[in-house]
Parts: sequence; C-alpha cells; structure tokens
Amino acid sequence: MKNLIYISFLCIVGLYLASCKKADNTVSGLSDNFLNYAIQDVPVTKDYLIGASYLFAPTYGSALYKPLFGQTPNLGEYANIKSPITGSTARVVDSQLVWMNRAKIDFVILTIRSGTTANSSYKTDTAYVNRILSSKYIGNIKIAFAYDFTGLALGSTYPSPADSTMLIERKPNALTNYIKDYTTYMAPYFSNSKYLKLGTKNVVFLLNGYRLFAKSNSSVTTQLRAALTAINQQIYLVGQQAAWSPPDRYEERFHNAVDAIYHATYLNIPTNDLVRFSAFHQCTDQAWKYSKQIFNTWGVEYIPNIGPSYNLNLSSPNAISSVYDPYFKKDSVFFVKYCNVAKASTDVSRLILIDSWNSWSTDSQVEPAKQYGDRYIKILRDQFKVK
Repeated sequence: MKNLIYISFLCIVGLYLASCKKADNTVSGLSDNFLNYAIQDVPVTKDYLIGASYLFAPTYGSALYKPLFGQTPNLGEYANIKSPITGSTARVVDSQLVWMNRAKIDFVILTIRSGTTANSSYKTDTAYVNRILSSKYIGNIKIAFAYDFTGLALGSTYPSPADSTMLIERKPNALTNYIKDYTTYMAPYFSNSKYLKLGTKNVVFLLNGYRLFAKSNSSVTTQLRAALTAINQQIYLVGQQAAWSPPDRYEERFHNAVDAIYHATYLNIPTNDLVRFSAFHQCTDQAWKYSKQIFNTWGVEYIPNIGPSYNLNLSSPNAISSVYDPYFKKDSVFFVKYCNVAKASTDVSRLILIDSWNSWSTDSQVEPAKQYGDRYIKILRDQFKVK
C-alpha cells in the first residue's frame, strides 16, 4: 500500500512539473526555484573542436521495442558486418565519413582494447581503425582512441583493504602491460598525421577512468608519461567520470593524473528521477559549471559530452514495460538547447564530445536516418562552427 501511495505521489509531481513548463523552458509558478531559467543561445564566434563516439558494428536494439522506438539508418541496418574489408563495410565507412565532413566533425573516438592482454580484440579494433585511415573519403576527419583497460582484469568495484590485487601496481604485470599498451600498441598511430593532437600531445580518452584503481594514479600517469617521452611521444589524457557524480568524488583518480575530464552521458537518467528529467538542461548546466570550476582548481580541463537523444528501453526487452526507463526521444529543439549548455561549459581547448555518431541501440545517434534525414548533422555544423 505504501509503495502504491509513493508511486502515485511521484506521478502527480511529474504531471505537475510537465504541465507547468512554458515554451521558453522555464517553469511557471516556481519563480523562486534556482532551476527556473531559460537556456541562453551561445553565439559561435570561433569554431569548437568536435569529436563523435563511433561504433564499428552497432546493434539496433531488441525486436520487441524497435517498432516503438527504433530508427532506420539511411544506409540500412549494417549490424551484421563481419569483415572490415567487405564491400558493405566499405560503403558504410565511406558514406559515414562523407557525412561527418559535412557536419564538420573534427575527429571520431574509436575504442581500442589492450594489445597486451586482449590481443585478438585489439586486432579487431585496429582493423576497423585502419579501414577509416585508408579511406579516400576521410577528408578532414582525425581519430582519437578511447582506451578500454578491462583486459587488465583489475575489477570494476572499489577494492577492499584485504583485496589489493585490483590495484594496478600490485597486480602482477598490470602496470607494465598498461604502459605497453600506449608505448607499443597505440604509439604507431600517434605518428600518423590523422591522429588527434592538442599541440604536440596525443589525445587519448580513458574509458571508465574513475575505475582505474591504483595506490597512486598520479604516479601511474607520471610513469606512463616518462615511458612515452622516451620514445618521443606525449599524451593528453582525458579521464571518464561517472555520469551525475560530483566532481570531488574521484579526486584520487584524476587529480594530477589526467589533463581533462568528461562525464559519461547525462542522458542516462535514473528511474523516477523527476527533477533531472523535467529540468534536464538546467540540471546539467548547473552540474557542468560546478564540475568545471572544481576541475579547473586542479589544473584539469572539463569537456562536455552531449547527445541528441537516449533510450535504454530499445535494448532492454526484459524491462517491466516499454517505458520503464526515462528516455529522451529525438527532438531537434532539445538537442539545440543541449548544444548551448555544452558551449556554456567548454574549456580552453573548446572540446565538445558527441555521444554518439551511431549507437543505434540507445537511439543516441546523429547519423542520418530515414525518419529524420540529415537534421542532426546540420545542427552540429550550425551550432559549433562559424558560418
């Protein structure tokens, strides 16, 4: 009975907030609420540096939810691609690169797994990387790696004092393999003119960086930088922080250990979180401005990470109902506002991330689809590049 009353209360509050929203995205009747403000347009006086997360063979969600939420790529469903040298893959990659150049995206973020402990996965990843680099349609697009260190088997939960094997310095060979992944397996790509650099530093995104457990993350990065310097390479390391987490929570992971930080997508809203869902842009705006302020005191840049939409239900056929998780549908007005939230929190490098180019299973893609055409690549160009 108590649960029923609680759920009913949440529904009433949600309906109230939704009914109070005005066209300018403020909330009438709540004039004393600090979230009651409109997101301002930020004019583009100088180009932003835009990177898009890219999947090589994405899935398209469950057949159960696809009729409700799914979109159809202009290219057709290419999830069954099995080889990076087939004609179908060539058509997909080349077409996407043409669109990316039209959108004036600066670089694509490509996942790369450990060459030391997950070599077969590394070979699969780099086969697709090489396909992009060899395309005659690559144009102005550069690449940057998103390093997935899960192959080091450090675990995904905070280690207890009795379980020190998850610490990278204490697990046999883990630190050596971590550094080798950069100096041996990534370094050949650093010398490619198409690899993204900030100044002389090669940009690498550290997936789930907040879970890289170490006695001293600062010392780990210092050793990594020294090993790269020995082969005449430098790195601009970007750590990923958990979505919606306060900036200080992972200070021991990032302070003096990374050059910049970005959050995992904020579009993933906890179930029944009515405030973040109903006042999404304002909540994100406040959180990012505060995060940037704290990170800057550490000498670390902040990088906003945005997307046009997000829907976990598409890939969750076992959910209680088709709308069990809060979701953001494709909406160009929503995305333009989100672009302006990002511009308001950019840092000195003017970096902004797009999540994603083609994650169809979460409906977060900007890649053209039959339902909306090339609307979202036009928005990217208009919002982040000088006319």
